Order: sequence, then structure tokens, then C-alpha cells
Amino acid sequence: MTSQGELRLPHLEVLATETVVLHEDSDERRVAGMAHRFQAEGLMKNPPIVAPMGDGRYVVLDGANRVSALKRLGVPDILVQVVDYASCRLTTWYHLVTGATSESLLAVERQEGLHLVASDLDRARADLAADRILAYLVLPGGAVHALVGEGEPDLAQRTELLRRAVAVYKGKANIHRVQTDDMAALEQFYADIAGLIVFPSYRPQDVLAMALDGAMLPSGITRHLIPLRALHTNTELAFLWSDHPLSEKNRWLVEWTRNKVQLRAVRHYEEQTVLYDE
Repeated sequence: MTSQGELRLPHLEVLATETVVLHEDSDERRVAGMAHRFQAEGLMKNPPIVAPMGDGRYVVLDGANRVSALKRLGVPDILVQVVDYASCRLTTWYHLVTGATSESLLAVERQEGLHLVASDLDRARADLAADRILAYLVLPGGAVHALVGEGEPDLAQRTELLRRAVAVYKGKANIHRVQTDDMAALEQFYADIAGLIVFPSYRPQDVLAMALDGAMLPSGITRHLIPLRALHTNTELAFLWSDHPLSEKNRWLVEWTRNKVQLRAVRHYEEQTVLYDE
């Protein structure tokens, strides 16, 4: 959705909720909390980010928990920001696990099809980049273990093995998403660290392939950097729940956007921003 002149706006659209699919697991605890908050407040503050899959459906790039919460509540339509996948940058989050022991994290080796092999940071980085290992673990003090699977698993099989690995600590410890494997640096900001799990990089075609096949990554691994991200649309759930057709809801959305612009309520920040109250 754009307007004349130099003003560039995100493409907002109301879609049928059933056409929006995930490529990663949602976080059950966060979904339950969001569903409760959505009902209490009657609002969804920020729209999920989606990209067309080419078959009439849209893959969620950011907002899996919001989408899952709305689906749980039975909301028929959803306001989203639609982006061209080619305009986004895909990076990877790592899981820093706290509130558990390193021994509990090493129990990943007990999962079917998974093994740990002693390594070092340089070798683990190289092996992960070459797809020779599934992931690697860095423990407090710097010990490194490569996570390997049996045989030569394909993308779907590697995804399932990673889900088994994450199941060892998901819901049993705290997970912080970080983008460095420098344990010494992380120890300056986090206490009670069990370890760090470093995941492989993915490509947009991998994400689309998983979404099309119904295979999902563990939550909190892919990170999509979205140009011109829409925030604070504050969509009323009563509007999404209404039985008006999608065409009518989208006509209302165009008028709503026009009014926001005329009231000078839309702000576009070019600079990178750091928030300290999130």
C-alpha cells in the first residue's frame, strides 16, 4: 500500500487466517499469554509479517505466536503486512539457554538420531557452514560439541532432528535469542548459563519449501529483517471477527490508512533505533 509522492508505506492487507501458515513452531507459553491478552484488550498491536507462497497462501516471516494466538481464538481474518520475500534479509538466531545445567543440555545426545562430538569453535563454525553438522553447542568455559545426525539427512530430516534437540530444553529453561557464539561476551550480560546452541543459516527457498511441505523449524531460529516494518496498527479484534467480506474490510483499511496520513499520525524513522522499554 503506497501513496503518491515520496511517502512510502508498508503494504497492509486483511487476509483469511486460514491462508496464513507457519514455517516455525510457536511458543506455547507465549501463545497462551497472547491469546489471553488479545481477549482482554481486544487489540492486536503489531501486524505479523507474511510473504506470498505462490499458491494463494502466505508464509509467516515474523509473528508466529500472534498468528497462533489468533487461530486459537478462532479469529477468521487477520491484518498482516505483506512483503516481497526478495526485499527481506534472512539471518539466524542462536539459543542461549539459562536457568538449567550444562549436563541437562548435553542430554540432547539421548535423543534418537542425535550425537555429540567434541570439537573446537573454528572447526564447528566451518563444519556448520558446510552442512557437515546440524548445529553446535558452546558451554560456559568454552567447551564446544558438534551436534550430528545419522547418515546424510535432507532438509526435512535435519529440521526434525533440530526439533528433537530443542525439545530437550524448550519449556524447561529460559531461551534468549542471540547472534554471537562468543561465550565470554555473553557471560558479561547473562547469568546461570547452561550453554549456547548455534544453528545453521537458512535461505528463503528453504523457508518456503518447509512451509509448502508442512515442516516447521523450532521456534526462535530464523530472523527476518524487514524493510519498512509496520508497528502499532492497533487492530481491533472486533473488526477482524466481524462477518463483513474481506473486500469490505480491505476497503476500510485503505480509508483508515488515508486518514492516518492526513492526521500526520504516521511516522517513518530512517535511522536504526534501540528501545530500552520493550
